[in-house]
Amino acid sequence: MIKLDFLIIGDILNDSEIRYLEEIKEIITENNLMDYVYFLGWRQDVLSIMKELDLIVLPSYSEGLPRTVLESLACSCPVIATDVAGTGEIIEHKANGMLIKPGDVNALSEALEYMLIDKTKLRQMGIEGRKTIENKFLMEKYVNDLQDIIIKTVK
Repeated sequence: MIKLDFLIIGDILNDSEIRYLEEIKEIITENNLMDYVYFLGWRQDVLSIMKELDLIVLPSYSEGLPRTVLESLACSCPVIATDVAGTGEIIEHKANGMLIKPGDVNALSEALEYMLIDKTKLRQMGIEGRKTIENKFLMEKYVNDLQDIIIKTVK
């Protein structure tokens, strides 16, 4: 059996989210998961925490180009994320993480099991995630790509 701890990092942004947070805490209490789920609240050291994690899960219903995913991969931490907006541009399914449909709890469960069952595969996905950032999302890459576009346009 794999021992798992879940960290929930961040805080509510406005009063409309208070009920949502309370509901999550109720579910955790009702299922006796208090020893496995930790609410860390708002933190300034999130990148330090990410570097120590095995996996990041971002089960959003909407995102732009999620910075959390970029930061996670930069820390060599693979990601399970919902396939919304820009996430599919970052996550290469089963290479540096996994993409699931929003709201699909079974797919999330299967993705967690797939990734956590084999630590070697998990570490390799982290390495591939770091490569993704280095190859696609570093400032030098953007500058070089922009330079190429400008040169091709001028010619």
